[in-house]
Amino acid sequence: MLTTCDHPLIDKLENIIKLEDNPTKINRDGKILFVDYFRDHQKIQHLIRSSLTPSCYDYQLSTTWYGPLISFAKGEKIKRLDVSDSFFKEIFQEVLKNSTCFFTDGSWSPNSVFGSFAIVGGSDNVELEFRTSKIASIFTLEGMAIMEALKLILKSSQRKFVIFSDSRSVLEALVSNKYLGKKSYWQGAECMVGTVESIAAIAVVKFSLNHA
Repeated sequence: MLTTCDHPLIDKLENIIKLEDNPTKINRDGKILFVDYFRDHQKIQHLIRSSLTPSCYDYQLSTTWYGPLISFAKGEKIKRLDVSDSFFKEIFQEVLKNSTCFFTDGSWSPNSVFGSFAIVGGSDNVELEFRTSKIASIFTLEGMAIMEALKLILKSSQRKFVIFSDSRSVLEALVSNKYLGKKSYWQGAECMVGTVESIAAIAVVKFSLNHA
């Protein structure tokens, strides 16, 4: 909502906040959760990129049909085998030896003031930690971690990369062509992966653990 600066809900929410801060009658229903979230967002609104058009239009048309190299089939097949651990170990050893790897993760808990995500790896063995608004879901944090890893890849001189993520739901969102209007953020990630591949680099996003 905040990425579209003329969104009709913004004025309505601001008016509700004014009424809450300067009440003309007793509010017996309590606070509105959505309005409380909007208050938190207002504090960081200057950090959120906004325009008159939906953010999905900031990316090339090709991102609407581009599909990142993400596959669950091989891992699921191996997982059903009795010796799955040794197979996975063999695959990971080969990848770690022949690729520049990034490991990403996002974390959030109800009692925490902030959410956070981190990226570890690369040829320089970077360890990056980011703090975010507590409103961000784990799904969003995991996605932001992958986005930051892609940014590091674009700056690297290496030519073969693997990103390890433990969020299956995020990876499924990256390859999904459904509900396109609701996943403009993922179009940005898809566009980045496409750019990485266009400069002769190989970027593979791998699902590493059984975590949704």
